[in-house]
Amino acid sequence: MWPFDKRCASCGGRSRNLVAAPSGASTAHGSRVCQPCADRLGKEATARIAERQALEAQSRRISEAQAARRKADAERRRLEEQETHHRKQEAEAKQQEAWKQFADAARFSEAGMRLLMGFVGQWPAQLQPADFAGQGISTLLEQVREYQGRPHPKADTYPEYQVIDGQIGRASNDFLDLKICVAHPDKNQNPWPQVPGLTVFQLIRRYSEWPLSKLVFALPRVHEIFSIGPLSQMTDVPRTELMIEVYKGVEIALFDVYEALPNGRITDAMVEEKLKSLAQPSESITSPLPP
Repeated sequence: MWPFDKRCASCGGRSRNLVAAPSGASTAHGSRVCQPCADRLGKEATARIAERQALEAQSRRISEAQAARRKADAERRRLEEQETHHRKQEAEAKQQEAWKQFADAARFSEAGMRLLMGFVGQWPAQLQPADFAGQGISTLLEQVREYQGRPHPKADTYPEYQVIDGQIGRASNDFLDLKICVAHPDKNQNPWPQVPGLTVFQLIRRYSEWPLSKLVFALPRVHEIFSIGPLSQMTDVPRTELMIEVYKGVEIALFDVYEALPNGRITDAMVEEKLKSLAQPSESITSPLPP
């Protein structure tokens, strides 16, 4: 054995001519290896570098794609928010214009309009303010007052409500209320509930929350107080007073819908159509009831 032979740090073989291991080789730093091992380690190191560079490039592409998606999502959200804001502004402008047209037709004081708008909320989409121009408002007020004063269809009873401890209560009539229970819009509703009056009152309150119901049935009372005249500055009108007017009108409308129902159940569309008809000046609605 040659005295100067040394072992290769990679294969362990002896060799006179050892060379420094290639940069990035899998041997210890500063190791010396034989030429065949140096060639092999160099190729392995080159392959690892290429693989690492490929992974880094892939990672950059993924990061760039994620950044592009985040930017696109942010832009999409910005546009959506902008569109939502624009639509909201348009809707508010339409609401303001609708109420303004109605105020001009109804000749309400500013206080009256504030009360009515606050009570009703959104202008009912089913109505056109122009319909109340001219004599339309007078005819409408007359027919709604007449309608609210009617008894239940095919009966000599009337809707009765009163305020007890700040809450509105309804006088029930099981015989009449069971009619509505049988035709209740909710198919899961028991047609023979233990408390028919409560079931009907819940339905009346549901329809009374519609802006259409509030406008139609609160309008006569609000107009009576706030129309241009000596009482036009009155502002103290309890909300319960207006809700009772709405409840009474909705109750009669609900029973009217039932009486016109051939079979099946009452639907929201039927109730809406009935309320829309009441909001349109019509001689048929103000004509005397049949004996």
